Amino acid sequence: MRRMRVIFCLASLYGWHAAWLAVGATTALIEAESFSNKGGWVVDPQFVQQMGSPFLLAHGGGTPVADVSGTLTVPEPGTYRVWVRTRDWVPSHPDAPGAFKVRVNGQELAPVFGTVSGAWNWQDGGTVQVTGTTATIVLHDLTGFDGRCDAIAFIKGSDQPPPAGGPELAAWRAAVRGEPPDPPQTESYDCVVVGGGIAGCCASLAASRSGLRVALIHDRPFPGGNASQEIRVATRGEIRHPIVDEIDTFSLGNRDSRTVGADAARATVLQAETNLTVLMPWQAYAVGTNDRGRILHVDARHICTGERRRLAATVFIDCTGDGWLGYSAGAEFRMGREGASGFGESRAPAVADRMTMGNSLMWSTTNAGVPVPFPAVPISMAWATEVAGTRADTGGDWNWEYGMHLDTIQDAEEIRDHLLRAIYGNFYNAKQKATNANLVFDFLPYIAGKRESRRLLGDYIVTQSDVVNGVFFEDAVGTATWGIDLHAPTAISYLSTYTSTPVARWYFPFRSLYSRNIPNLMMAGRCISVSHVALGSCRVQNTTGQMGVAVGFAAALCRKYGIEPREIYRNPDRMLELQAHIGGAWPERPRPGGLVADNTDAACVTIHGAWTSSNYEPGFVGTNYLHDGNTGKGQKWVSFRPSLPKAGSYEVFLRWTSSQNRATNTPVTLITRSNAPPVQLVVNQQVNGGRWNSLGTFEFDPATAEVIVANSNTTGYVIADAVQFVDTSAVATNSDRDGDGLPDWWERWYFLSEISAEASTDTDGDGMNNYREYLTGTDPIDPRSRFDVHLMLDSLPGQAVLSWPSASNHVYRIEVSDDTAAFRLYRGGIPASPPQNTQTVSTTGEAQFFRVVAE
Repeated sequence: MRRMRVIFCLASLYGWHAAWLAVGATTALIEAESFSNKGGWVVDPQFVQQMGSPFLLAHGGGTPVADVSGTLTVPEPGTYRVWVRTRDWVPSHPDAPGAFKVRVNGQELAPVFGTVSGAWNWQDGGTVQVTGTTATIVLHDLTGFDGRCDAIAFIKGSDQPPPAGGPELAAWRAAVRGEPPDPPQTESYDCVVVGGGIAGCCASLAASRSGLRVALIHDRPFPGGNASQEIRVATRGEIRHPIVDEIDTFSLGNRDSRTVGADAARATVLQAETNLTVLMPWQAYAVGTNDRGRILHVDARHICTGERRRLAATVFIDCTGDGWLGYSAGAEFRMGREGASGFGESRAPAVADRMTMGNSLMWSTTNAGVPVPFPAVPISMAWATEVAGTRADTGGDWNWEYGMHLDTIQDAEEIRDHLLRAIYGNFYNAKQKATNANLVFDFLPYIAGKRESRRLLGDYIVTQSDVVNGVFFEDAVGTATWGIDLHAPTAISYLSTYTSTPVARWYFPFRSLYSRNIPNLMMAGRCISVSHVALGSCRVQNTTGQMGVAVGFAAALCRKYGIEPREIYRNPDRMLELQAHIGGAWPERPRPGGLVADNTDAACVTIHGAWTSSNYEPGFVGTNYLHDGNTGKGQKWVSFRPSLPKAGSYEVFLRWTSSQNRATNTPVTLITRSNAPPVQLVVNQQVNGGRWNSLGTFEFDPATAEVIVANSNTTGYVIADAVQFVDTSAVATNSDRDGDGLPDWWERWYFLSEISAEASTDTDGDGMNNYREYLTGTDPIDPRSRFDVHLMLDSLPGQAVLSWPSASNHVYRIEVSDDTAAFRLYRGGIPASPPQNTQTVSTTGEAQFFRVVAE
């Protein structure tokens, strides 16, 4: 039996609490989010991993919200000291905007809460007399500016506050609640999905519709993540799959109020699935793994009631965005920007750093028809205008972004609060103008929209080159068309800018959707295995929905065959089955040996006339393409003269970028041999852009091989981008894509790629190169795996029995020598009989040496 190890995000340290109780204290605790009547306060679940709990937020946009009320049960009557866990969210200003009062049994406590410390702390509320076993508690907001309350503790017999935070506070809370380490019930599923954004919803639907029993854990009351009514980001990117189309909101723009109806429709779709259990709002807070690193279960807690469940499964999918599930299970990850040299990315910084794209709060206002004061209660707004400056915006879109130089996970509350201060400051400035007297907030979120944080590492990390060049992936499971859209800060702290590199449609690989070190963990969304630069293209929500579809169907294959995600890639038949299940067209396998001449290659390209370089339209090779400016017709041409290695038959491909302003009659001339007439062709550059278009197969002489793109008699822009020559005699078969003698299935199994292994390389340093390892059936990445021939000692006189490890589809021969200087064939054509072959040979009584050779 394997040892089980439980990894808690919030540790349980009962020993600390036992020592604390030894002083004789009697304690009662009420979590603010569990109040029966929440009034106008909202539950904020975003920062549990940082500060320990969901909390109540008086998010009134400058108008005090209705009171919260609830009942606390105490162990016995008596005098209790009241402790309120809260914080002053703008500690740098004396006019604390998050101020509120607390009443106990109708008696208002003296302190003003939310005014003491910038860190979460237990603020002393003084003592109260409780005559029975219950106390009625009311929270009264004073400002409408995001006062916050996490919990209220009544303690009798001690004046010491509860622990301030961290594992000690978690242990104290658990002990006060009498909560054992393990949840009271365990539920078993085939697949557990954590995170209910577009990616998580699609993953859950794909898996459940494939017959799996699925649980979806989502920490908010509405499905959709960034697309939900709480954040309202428009869904962008290719839809491609019907499941994505079923739940996306492509027709809606940013900040659209119709997201409320879209959330309801999305929830209806999820709840209609009989195989799907939707836990919403629940939060996964702990992960159990075994000694192989496999996830055994996830523990989840209801955001408001605190009810707990343990969910066991064979496959888990992380759609949390921040990669919380993988991080808690020990998955390898990256966060921040790789340096340019890491993957050869031109969009990367020279030196790696921790910078990420930031978080956003988009907001809007509307005309109420009558003057409305802001703020509703007089309070100094210096704490807000300090951030806003003199700007007086009345709404903000995606570029209201902050936190790029902070940690978007650990500093998430600070980032959100900075954006709130910017919003309130701008709106306050705007309200000083008479023309804005009637304006009120129309949409004012408190849940931040995130773009980037942890990226869990898979067997493949997608990079800029993959995206820009549309690299072929044999395990393609979805498409992306969004440009490489990377954000950067501006001089205004809460506003960002962006730069985008256009790209043609590219396919992302399945190997980027499962963890390389947690065997049964897959991921979908912005936490997949990509570089910072590549994330700029695949982070939009419909693309992440495609990822969800892929991993949902992959989970079904894992159950069907009793395998883990990596084995789907390793087995070409399983990979094809996954692609068939997803449906749609997949890219053709590339032709090997192509020699590319790009427009920027001065050694083989000659430019005649004034051409302009551009990267405006996607789908080009290299860094740019050339266009003729739709001028100088008949005076411009580009000559591509690649250095062919030999004379022979080559298929020629031409590449361009398409647009409606392109020429439909671009002349292309091929010079093949010195004694052959030129080949004259015409191509339509308004279509088939961003791909290699075959011009045909021809016999070429290296001395004369040339392709000329001209603009004679054309109507529209002529594009000259790149030419490719493919030696038709070197076309690889479907079983050996790179033509190196190593079958694709073998490279996939051992090297997790069809093209990364070199046949002549000794990867494991055992004295046998990869090709010999393939022939002998040994493991090329394990130096202990060797091809050894053994002599069985119980052979009959005049005979010897040889044995050696064998692999399927191999043939062996036995050779013999008298002195090891020269070997001659003894027996050939011996078929493999895995896992071991045995052969009897005759001996002469003289010294003889036998060896086995894999053919």
